[in-house]
Amino acid sequence: IRSRATRDMTALKSWPRILTPVLIWNNAYALITRNGRGEVSGMIPLLPDRTRPEMTDELGLMYVTEVNGRLEPLFPSQVFHVEGISVEGKGECQLVSKARHSWGLGLAAERFASQFFKAGGRIGGILELPTGMPKGAKDKVEEGFRKTYENISNAFKTVVLRDNAKFHAGQHTFRESQMTESRQEQRKDVASWYNLPPHKLGDDSRVSYNSLEQENRSYLDSCLSHWLRTIEAESWLKLLRPREQDSDSHFIEYNTDAFIAADIATQTQVGRTEIEMGTMSPNEFRQMKHRPPRPGGDTFL
Repeated sequence: IRSRATRDMTALKSWPRILTPVLIWNNAYALITRNGRGEVSGMIPLLPDRTRPEMTDELGLMYVTEVNGRLEPLFPSQVFHVEGISVEGKGECQLVSKARHSWGLGLAAERFASQFFKAGGRIGGILELPTGMPKGAKDKVEEGFRKTYENISNAFKTVVLRDNAKFHAGQHTFRESQMTESRQEQRKDVASWYNLPPHKLGDDSRVSYNSLEQENRSYLDSCLSHWLRTIEAESWLKLLRPREQDSDSHFIEYNTDAFIAADIATQTQVGRTEIEMGTMSPNEFRQMKHRPPRPGGDTFL
């Protein structure tokens, strides 16, 4: 869980493969492998759309996953399961399903912007032709208009309408559609699904933090802490032996000290104050700074 998930995969590769599915499908699974002594030897991510928990009358909770086209049953001790919001523990609250309309709105806005600039920034409309114009003449006028108006390479050319033809805009412009404002709101909407500070998605309209420490503290408290505790609890339950759990000899915890560390001046001032108060030794402060101990540094003032 820290360095190597399997013989061929680092933990740095493994965790994104576990966390990405849980953020989209609300569930993530990994197969726990053990050696002959019962020690955990690795975790192999399982496909979230091919794995699901099931309640059985005989064995209680079991997991089922698809391997080479066949369904294989797994005991709970074999599956590392990171779960988001759930009512029955069956993976029923898939975020990709609940948020499909919200995310679809953002995708539609992105497609509109792509088509808008693909057409050279020109909007669609209605081409009005005089009554009684022969069909061949109509087709010729329409073909010439489309060739000049809808081609991005002709975006800066002037369109000349002949034979009393008129063009009526039938769409809003990019500004009239409030496209920029809409895309900003969609960032906030996506952020709200994850309880994520909007500035993490590039929305700087409401950033009011005075320091990186406060910004990261808010990010940790409102968003990350839930997932960190969930992973810690599942790791304690599935990856430690019963005697390690009972004796409290091992623990699994994320170290977030560096993530929410204050600036150097503040760290130095706090360390100096605690050393002078006798609540911290110089070597303890050196350890926080990832420095080796020095002789006599274990003395408390």
